[in-house]
Amino acid sequence: MGAGISRFGVSPGAQNRSDLARLTYGLMFAFARSRGAAYLVALADRTYERYLRTHGIRTRRYGPPQDIGNSKDGKPIEGLLGEIPLIGDNFDQISALVNLTHAMEIEDASCIRRRSALSA
Repeated sequence: MGAGISRFGVSPGAQNRSDLARLTYGLMFAFARSRGAAYLVALADRTYERYLRTHGIRTRRYGPPQDIGNSKDGKPIEGLLGEIPLIGDNFDQISALVNLTHAMEIEDASCIRRRSALSA
């Protein structure tokens, strides 16, 4: 089973963006694993693919990069569609990012991680 990534990003004003990005990816991977996903499907610019590669995480492209628009400064943005396998060769690298989240307190007001019950 796979899951999609939607509206993933990191605030440009964050103090330590590298740590924040690793935690954000760790949380995303932890959530995907908790839902039984074997991979994540994403449409993203190539920056995300390069970032994952720096952490030893391999991705699979579904096709070649495509021009999807321009950045605020007019530079072309190349997007690609692909997947991030959560098992196999990536297991140890993804586990290292997930482990960063174990000391965090996570509040789930929307009950995404578990079902809620209403008393009658």
